[in-house]
Amino acid sequence: MQWIEVPNTTSRAVPAWQRSAGLAPDGIVYVPAAICGNEQAAVMSASWDGTNMVLYKKHAFLPATWVAQEHPAAADLCQKITRKVHEALSG
Repeated sequence: MQWIEVPNTTSRAVPAWQRSAGLAPDGIVYVPAAICGNEQAAVMSASWDGTNMVLYKKHAFLPATWVAQEHPAAADLCQKITRKVHEALSG
């Protein structure tokens, strides 16, 4: 798994895990489960669906495709993160 962390460009402190995403060897991009609104509820839902999860910096990360499908309000953000991760790590 390769990880990317974007710099904090805001005036408030944003934890590194919230600015991170992972790229698995099979091409799946993992985004913070907290994008769904409630990290624990998202993890439970993903587990129920049989969806893989990874831990990074003590937080759960879920496949961006699953998050986008199950949480449509986060779909645009997931697409943007996926594109940026592939640009940064697949090049």
